[in-house]
Order: sequence, then structure tokens, then C-alpha cells
Amino acid sequence: MAVCRNQLLVLRYLAGCSQPVAGIDMSANLDWVATSSIYAAISALQAQGLIVAEWHHSQSHPRRMISLNKAGTSAIQKIDDLEARMAQFARFQEAKR
Repeated sequence: MAVCRNQLLVLRYLAGCSQPVAGIDMSANLDWVATSSIYAAISALQAQGLIVAEWHHSQSHPRRMISLNKAGTSAIQKIDDLEARMAQFARFQEAKR
């Protein structure tokens, strides 16, 4: 599994959401990232099977609602574990100096 920075941002954002979120709302909350990059990340994550994106037509205009699935939750856990091991290794290397 390989994810780019924007995909990781989307995964982490979704991990903090208790309900599905609209892509446009996610883009507004991640305002330092271009909207087109957020949507590209959403499409890539959906293609990898890490998120679920469904169109909802309950409002005046359709909204694409996005949420993590079990594979996405597992991917976040693996990324967190890897980052923790990398940090531990960096601390070990620093202590050796």
C-alpha cells in the first residue's frame, strides 16, 4: 500500500470523523490543499479500496459523501505503526551520537 501526502491527509481527516463527510466540506477544512488535489486523493483512495464514496441526493444538489472503510482504518493503523517505529529508530540513532 502506497499513499501520497494528500491521500494521507484525507485518510487522517476521515479517521477523525464520526460520520461520512462531503468532499466539498473536507476541501474547505483542508484549505491549504487545492480542492482538485483533495478530489484526486479521494478518487485514488476509492480505487485502492480504502474509502467509500457515495452520492447523496438529499439536499438541493448531490453531494459525494466519503467515509473510511475497514481497509482504510487498517491502513491508518499500519501507517501509525510505521511512523512510531521510524520515530523510535530516529531516537535510537540520536542516542548513539
